[in-house]
Amino acid sequence: MTIKAIRKTTGGCVTTLDIDDPINTTYFSVCGAPFKEDGTFFVPAGVYEVTIQATGAGPTGETKVITISVNPGQAIGIYVGEGDATGTGRDTWVTRDSSLPDPETSSYVYASGGGGNGADGQVNISYSCPDASEVDCMEVIDDGAVSGTTIIRFICDDVWEIPEGLVEFSIFAVGGGGGGGMGDSGGGGGGGGLDSTTVISNNQFGIPAGNSLDIKVGQGGNGSSSVNVKGGNGGNTEVTSTTIPDQNGDFSFTLTAQGGGGGASYNDKNGGNGASGGGGAFGSDNIAGSGGTGIAGQGNSGGNGGTAQKPGGGASAGGGGGGAGESGTVGDGAGVGNSEGGEGGMELHLI
Repeated sequence: MTIKAIRKTTGGCVTTLDIDDPINTTYFSVCGAPFKEDGTFFVPAGVYEVTIQATGAGPTGETKVITISVNPGQAIGIYVGEGDATGTGRDTWVTRDSSLPDPETSSYVYASGGGGNGADGQVNISYSCPDASEVDCMEVIDDGAVSGTTIIRFICDDVWEIPEGLVEFSIFAVGGGGGGGMGDSGGGGGGGGLDSTTVISNNQFGIPAGNSLDIKVGQGGNGSSSVNVKGGNGGNTEVTSTTIPDQNGDFSFTLTAQGGGGGASYNDKNGGNGASGGGGAFGSDNIAGSGGTGIAGQGNSGGNGGTAQKPGGGASAGGGGGGAGESGTVGDGAGVGNSEGGEGGMELHLI
């Protein structure tokens, strides 16, 4: 895209720009990686061609564009010219191997800096999005172009074809959360559980083609529709692999992250069991219900219901649902008309 002029929305003032000045031209795509300093571009999974725009530093720095074939996982070195540098320090280039002695002749693209002191150079790399569909089950959170780590989230049942040559990847499965209870002192739903693993290939060329993961995503439990029943439990999330060939012995695996327990209701006062238990309610029989029991290694128990016994009556509150990091707390009943529901359990941080 080239910007030819800028005009104010009021007043009619128009500033005409030099269309031959590369600073007024940009290359872009739905997916891309801009670099304003030295770095490394990691070719995302599913990408086999990229377009590179390199601009040297200074007011008259060159701009060059090239389209090249690449392989997923390939590392490409980025070197950006600095506006206040001298000589080749103002030049921008992109290379497959930073150890080569003459970047001007061995790089993919080389753009010389020019003119006096001015803006730093830049590199823009564009490519077709690895997952261009907006209606499938896969969301690319980070394609790894800059970070080096690709993060994909699956939001419904799917089969993921493991990219050929992949050497290592990690899976984090999370179960659906439990639905909340109904009534003045309904309990909170418990959080979904966590199950994870890291897969490492010992093969010289990584995991071969033809292997996949069958993914079943647990849905969140329904909130209670009546004070007589607790909220629904969350669904389990399961990930099952094919048998993956490996030089140290073929292997397969299954992950199961349990769903959270449903929160209790006024006439069904005990929270549901699950990965993390649902919070208890303060029941119609004026007795505090118990929080549901969590599953060791996946979550924690829900908090109990609570009330305050004070002259004139006491307000009641439901317990918080359990979380992956800790149990829910007990509901805190106060004076008439005031109460505080129990807090949900804390999350578990993944690093």
